[in-house]
Amino acid sequence: PLPTTQSFEYTILALASMKDAEQAIAEANRLVRLMEAQEYLEPSVTVYNALIELCCKTMFITPELFDKAINILETLKEKSISHPQLTPNAETLSLVIKACSLSEREDHEHVLKTATDLFSQLVAKETDEKSAVALTDSCYFHLMK
Repeated sequence: PLPTTQSFEYTILALASMKDAEQAIAEANRLVRLMEAQEYLEPSVTVYNALIELCCKTMFITPELFDKAINILETLKEKSISHPQLTPNAETLSLVIKACSLSEREDHEHVLKTATDLFSQLVAKETDEKSAVALTDSCYFHLMK
């Protein structure tokens, strides 16, 4: 059988166990390009979410983590113009907030502003004050961190 988007997602997540973080990220990027090249597959935001999660695990406490997560988010926004299924979802925004909290950068104010802006976008996605569709415990945790 041919690989599915879920196959790509799980393969990317499994790369977190590699010892060489740079090689894991490079392989994940290759897999994303490979998925995009498959004409029979609809691109999926879950594969990009897996890439952000991999970055959080392998680039933990590096300044580059913030830039990588923001670049992936921007890529998704650009691609969603022609592929609406790639619109960043609540999980995407939560993972980028996580990357903000795990990245060790000197420009703390910029990182905090970015995380706060993303959190505000999640708040706007809630249907009412008791809703917890977009705002998860993880969002609150990483924003407070």
